[in-house]
Amino acid sequence: HTRLASTERRYRVVVHESTTAFERPVDGPFQAVCESPRPEVFDRFVATLERRGKARLTLESRVLCRTEVAARHTSRYVAVL
Repeated sequence: HTRLASTERRYRVVVHESTTAFERPVDGPFQAVCESPRPEVFDRFVATLERRGKARLTLESRVLCRTEVAARHTSRYVAVL
């Protein structure tokens, strides 16, 4: 969202689909980690958004509990002009 906000156009971003798979209990301090999409993936997303007025982007994150992966989360976001 921050990379999209740095563009000059105003977009609305909504969650289209979201799933979480827990591999172990999250029973203590935890950290969520989500890597930014590769530059070519994000560039294609922005180009589609500019051309069609909407685009989808899937992001994957991990929840770490005591340095071990406790959950994996996948969300598909839709941005619209």
